[in-house]
Amino acid sequence: MKETFSQIPLKNLILVKDASHPLFDKRANEKPSEALVEDMRTNGLLQNIVVVPNGKDDHYFIAAGRRRFQAAQILDWSTIQCQIVEAESESDLREIMIRENEQRRNDSLVRKSLKLKDYWKGLQDEFVSAKPIPEGEEAPQLDRKVLVSKASAIFGVKKDQIANLEILAYHTSPKVLTAAERDRISGSVAVEIGKANPDDFDKQEARLAKLLLKAGDGKVSSKKVYPIGE
Repeated sequence: MKETFSQIPLKNLILVKDASHPLFDKRANEKPSEALVEDMRTNGLLQNIVVVPNGKDDHYFIAAGRRRFQAAQILDWSTIQCQIVEAESESDLREIMIRENEQRRNDSLVRKSLKLKDYWKGLQDEFVSAKPIPEGEEAPQLDRKVLVSKASAIFGVKKDQIANLEILAYHTSPKVLTAAERDRISGSVAVEIGKANPDDFDKQEARLAKLLLKAGDGKVSSKKVYPIGE
């Protein structure tokens, strides 16, 4: 992927808030801290914002640096230094977003798992579209080892950690994931529940109910699963 650097007007930068966009990250809704604003006021921008051309005009989607961009707006800057990255496909866009954000600041396990699922789906769709399927034959599937290897590289974690995200993405009850997102259970506990009874959502939800009842108003945590992102 080609990279260049340029000072770009803030008015030409687009903060992606469309959940269907490959560059979307839920953290786009988070505001910059006062500490970040004051640091940029005093020291300027220490890390370039990463952007991708929108393909239509001289505007760019922000792939990484959302809070720095918003801090620059608060400081009333007119331009900001950007690293411009060219992407050829939606999978490229997702790789940029994941690599630039997850390796710099971890997201929650559940959100990571959803990014993994979208990324793998994009890779599979591109793989299938590149090879015409004879009538009556099933679509070929990308090798799981390839998927895990690519995900491990862009998330910046070990392959067994990708397996934990895979459990959440494909084999864990939505109710369990919601409990983790609402901070009632840790992401590690959600992984444990999914691993214990993969795809059996009734058993998973029964175990979740018992854990929540025992915890009362507290949060259910665990040290049995390596807590990536927690």
